[in-house]
Amino acid sequence: MHEWPISVAEQFGHDFSTPHPLLANALNCEGSQHSRFRRQSRRMSPEEREIASISSAIRMLVSSFYRRDSGETMSQESDQPWFHAGLRFECTRCGRCCRGPGNVWVSDTEIESLAEKTAIDADEFRRTQIKRSGRRGFVLRQKRNQDCIFWDGARGCQVYDSRPRQCRTYPFWKANLQSEADWDRERRSCPGVGEGHLYSRETIESLSTDDGIPAHRTASRERRPNLNPSDRSSGDKIHT
Repeated sequence: MHEWPISVAEQFGHDFSTPHPLLANALNCEGSQHSRFRRQSRRMSPEEREIASISSAIRMLVSSFYRRDSGETMSQESDQPWFHAGLRFECTRCGRCCRGPGNVWVSDTEIESLAEKTAIDADEFRRTQIKRSGRRGFVLRQKRNQDCIFWDGARGCQVYDSRPRQCRTYPFWKANLQSEADWDRERRSCPGVGEGHLYSRETIESLSTDDGIPAHRTASRERRPNLNPSDRSSGDKIHT
């Protein structure tokens, strides 16, 4: 049987015997065989040299495959979002996300739903409960102390079942998921962030894809990475 000039494991620093024992047995050789091949190489016939060339080509092909496979695996891992293992959140009904300066953005559909929930005529609801925020959209009006107009200190949110999507998707918003630092910053504002139920990556991405917050507001917060959680005068409630 022909003695191969050098083992795949020795040449490329990879032990193929575990993942592919048959391939390894076919290509690998012992160190003593390698040394003996060196001594006999000058006496090799043309046929033996051709076989040796073929074996070398096989080794290069196998090595290329494993290097490519390893590169793809690393690439796939690097493409994972930092929250790929999931994040925890449990609403404590503390109301911190409903109080203080900031906006709650609402769509036309949400306005209709809120009007129905509060048993107020839709046109009247728009006049008394909604205001325009520049040319970007509509937001809920606030109380004099800047709390959400639907927040009640004793009963909590009075429209909880019909709350806007911005409220439903909190805290899984694009602005809060840019990095671990952003998530930790939000944790300082909300006692439920990082606690309780574990949300999967898929659920988090589904919520953040349409978080109810206009793109210009998300971009605005991304440009202010050091925003203090207690300073929300130009943001959206506890959020963005």
